[in-house]
Amino acid sequence: DANVNVNLDKALKFDGTNDYITCGTDTDYDFTDHFTLAGWAKNDNATVTSREHIIAKYAGSSGNRIFRLVANGDDMEFTVGYASGGSHITVSYSGIDLSVWHHYAATFDGGVMKLYVDGALVTNTDNSGTLTAIHANNSRAVEIGSYAGGSGNYWQGNLADIRIYNAVLEQADIQFLASKINTDKSLGVGTTNLKGYWKLNYETATGGTAGDGGNGF
Repeated sequence: DANVNVNLDKALKFDGTNDYITCGTDTDYDFTDHFTLAGWAKNDNATVTSREHIIAKYAGSSGNRIFRLVANGDDMEFTVGYASGGSHITVSYSGIDLSVWHHYAATFDGGVMKLYVDGALVTNTDNSGTLTAIHANNSRAVEIGSYAGGSGNYWQGNLADIRIYNAVLEQADIQFLASKINTDKSLGVGTTNLKGYWKLNYETATGGTAGDGGNGF
């Protein structure tokens, strides 16, 4: 089932050097509006010296900027691409101790970009004057723990319960996901809007690709 208990369940450990998961290019990931990214993360460091990716469908080249959720210093950043992937816009929240478990979530709704930390809304930015939809590129895979085909900016630490919804979750739903023992099955596998789910309840990734998750169900 889709429940997670970060006190008891194992989480996947990424070494920060070459560990990542490629999740493929399923058309379920080709939404351009109304979506949510969510997951639990714990870095090995309180701050990071370069961007470290939790989940990304993203590369720095034009046409490949879609979305990503990434730590930068002591910030959590949510970035989306627009203008055919030639431009991007980022919202962020600073002052996070990345070395302890936090639940992170990001939503996009017609240009309104929100960030949540441990179920609390920390950033709410209306960018609809700049963009109302994000770029889509089916050839760019979703990745966990890196971006751009595993080309760098690897996560160093643990990740668990990574999810993609093609709907904007309300804060109450995000609070359920952020609870230490999540028992809200209405947000789980088999529900209409859950398009990617990777529980990652095993311990260690092994060099290069940690595994091809598909939709991870």
